[in-house]
This record gives sequence, structure tokens and C-alpha cells, in this order.
Amino acid sequence: MKKLNLGCGKDIKPKEEEWVNLDILSRKEIERKIDIIEKIKNIKINKFVWDFIQYDLNKAKLPFQDDSIEEIYLKNILQYKEIDLVDLMKDFHRVCKNNAIIIIPHENNKLQEPDTITNWNIHIFDKYIGRDRTNYRNYPKFEIVKIKEITFNYSKYLPFKRVLSRFLNNIFYEIEYKLKVIK
Repeated sequence: MKKLNLGCGKDIKPKEEEWVNLDILSRKEIERKIDIIEKIKNIKINKFVWDFIQYDLNKAKLPFQDDSIEEIYLKNILQYKEIDLVDLMKDFHRVCKNNAIIIIPHENNKLQEPDTITNWNIHIFDKYIGRDRTNYRNYPKFEIVKIKEITFNYSKYLPFKRVLSRFLNNIFYEIEYKLKVIK
């Protein structure tokens, strides 16, 4: 069993739990970030053994064999403009085993950055689960296991948040998707 932590940054996951951490930064840069956080916060971050591959999601397919991954975790990665979401989802489908889980936490406050897409909402994966009628590109199939929504204080009083989120951004502070690969 193998698990991927894509775009890990300083949020590394342990090798003993079979995680492989991937990031565009080098291992040395990530270790430097962890050291800075330890000094600023005056804490010791658990230094466990961790696997790491320096990898740019924009450049090539994931460096793993077909049907070899059981879980993928990627936090605040998919919103970047240079990432082709369709190609990446196809690659996830290729490397994942049937019924593999993909966990995608996303914070909407990241949309303030100039290099991010602005149409991120809870319906972004509809084309992969058969809700979108424009499946002309033969999208790979996924099933939504769970969508967890955390709202801003002002938006918790809005009715029909899921419907409104199609037209208005930033209704939800954070959205966490849990998808299952269907083969």
C-alpha cells in the first residue's frame, strides 16, 4: 500500500505509514522551512523518517505505476492556474487502485493570491462524477464520498449555500472533498 502527499510543503507525512511526500521544493528547502518554524514558535516538530520526491505537477505524469496508490492527499494545490485539472485527475485515476481515496482540503482564502483560479466552488468535480452534461472529454470516474464545508461567519446565515456557490465565490471558508476512484 502506498499513499501520496502531493505538494507537501512543511506538512510532511511519515514513511512508516507508507506516505511518499512530493513537492516542487527540494527536500533541503522543506527542512529549512521546518527549522524556521521551530525557531519562531520555539517548538520541536516531530522529526520522523519520511520519503520524498521532488516533483513538479505541471511538468509530467506522476512517477508511479498504474494501480499502485491507495490514497492521495493534496491540500491547496489544485487552485493554481498552471495546473491542468483534467490531465491531473486522469493521472490520479491511472495511478490509483480501484476504490482509492483522494482527499482534497481547500481553503478559499487562498483565492486572494494572483496565481490562483477564482471559480473554485463545491461543484468543481461535477464532471468527474457524472453531474455535468459536458463529459465530452471522457473524464475519469470518481465518486464523492464526502464534502465538508466550513463557512465564514457572515455566510452561515445564507440559505441555499450549495446553489449560491455556483455563482458566488468564497461562501465557504474551507471545503474538503473526499473522492473515491471508480474503475
